[in-house]
Amino acid sequence: MARVSKGKTSSAPLLIALLFLLQLASPLLSPNTSEDSDLTYEGVSLTHPYVDVDQTYYGHDFAGSEMSIDELIDAKVRAESALDLWNSHLILNAGNQTPGTPDIEYTGYQQIEMCWSTLEGHVRTYSRNISGSETLMHVDDVGVYSNIEEIVDCALAVKKNGRKTLLYADGNNLKAAQIALQSSLYSQGDAWHTRTILEEVNVTHIELSVSPSDLEWGIYRNDLGQLHEISFTGTFWETRILDGGPIGEDIELHIGEDDNVSILYTKLDDVMMINIDSTVNGLISKEVLLTDENIDSHVGLDFDNSGLVQISTSTFDGNNSTINLKRSLANDKNQISSEPTSSLEIGSINLADTAGHTVSGDFNNDGFSDLAISQPELNTWLSVNSSNPSAGTSNGQMNIHYGSETGLSQSADIEFYGGQDNQYFGQGLAGGDFNGDGFSDVAVGSPGYNQNDGKVELFFGSSLGLSTVPAIITGVSFTTDSGLEYGSLLRTVEDLDGDGNDELLVSSLGDDGLGKLELFHGSSQNDGWGTLQSPE
Repeated sequence: MARVSKGKTSSAPLLIALLFLLQLASPLLSPNTSEDSDLTYEGVSLTHPYVDVDQTYYGHDFAGSEMSIDELIDAKVRAESALDLWNSHLILNAGNQTPGTPDIEYTGYQQIEMCWSTLEGHVRTYSRNISGSETLMHVDDVGVYSNIEEIVDCALAVKKNGRKTLLYADGNNLKAAQIALQSSLYSQGDAWHTRTILEEVNVTHIELSVSPSDLEWGIYRNDLGQLHEISFTGTFWETRILDGGPIGEDIELHIGEDDNVSILYTKLDDVMMINIDSTVNGLISKEVLLTDENIDSHVGLDFDNSGLVQISTSTFDGNNSTINLKRSLANDKNQISSEPTSSLEIGSINLADTAGHTVSGDFNNDGFSDLAISQPELNTWLSVNSSNPSAGTSNGQMNIHYGSETGLSQSADIEFYGGQDNQYFGQGLAGGDFNGDGFSDVAVGSPGYNQNDGKVELFFGSSLGLSTVPAIITGVSFTTDSGLEYGSLLRTVEDLDGDGNDELLVSSLGDDGLGKLELFHGSSQNDGWGTLQSPE
């Protein structure tokens, strides 16, 4: 018979199991009675090391309002949403130098570059990177200026590798400079290489940029007011005249990624823009952007993210200055071109001398829009027969031009005339489908008819076009009131009652100054028009 051993067994497994059971049951046995304390932050501070709590303002979409944030109580929100802080920094403190206006570039290396010329005949550059490291360099000594107004400011551009290049004046000559960085050849540090590229050109203003191929491309104005190009081919400098002038003293230069060069300036009363393909010298387009007899020479030029030009111009009338901002609408839809696609022949009529009205519609329902033009103050024939030698005084005229695949007819297809002197035929003009037949109709008001009684004539459309004889509409065509000037103003109300017929609103000025406004409901029957009158 086998024996079963009853030796000692370890108690560790039992204790571990008991601990697990107690841990699972602990939430039930002893619920948590402590309350969560509020989280508090002591010493909240701004994270940017350069922020001054007493002077910082915030941007974004709350400009002009006040808010409390980051320990700022009732801080006024600034309008510059992209600029939270302005920093003033002294670049040069030289009491014996008078600098001109510096040219400044902010590079892709997050570095500020600038150059300036001085009254005493020095050309200098300054660099400052994001860490605050600064470099002030002397470029060249040039001719001394007699007064600050004569200083020709230097022009600066920065290439893709971060190297600076300059154009500047030295007396009557134009010079170029490039930075040579420290190397085995320039063991003493960075140095400027300078050379004269044009002599006796008498420069007054300079602008410089670099093309996408990293070549210098500049312009300058001389003392004759002429505009010249000065560009580097990679081997030598080229120059040519772009405008014989005289141009204004402010010039703006921009070179896009597509190698297109844009130059903005003023010339006499015009704001001019030149566009040049920097890769093909000789291809120049020049246009006048605006004309103003009070135009000032100060201009600004920039391009938005879509490559559309934005300009600023200024005017001065002797007392007040005005700055105008304009932008290109080239990519915007539904814009009206400034160039007409067609013009209409109105005979000897001077449209500038006779106020008129127009309405459009498809009078013959052929799918093309037609046009009615009225000239109520026109002195024209007193009958449809234009051979009638009798001419009226302010009797008025209306011309109809039918549309087609090629556009509107250049000369009138139908001409209508007022039959009385001072009838002002066409003073009121409205278009709509008043009888619901699918053809556009024309309503014409003549407030001077029958010694200012007035009348309204309806010309209905059809497959043949507008009727040449007006329809007589009961209660609409004529008025029983004398001196009402009935039909002074007509307006179409689009099918107010839903019966398929447009409504006609007729305004009468009246000789008593009170006038009347009447709404006529259109109908397929000439005697079926209803009316809703306003109080007289």
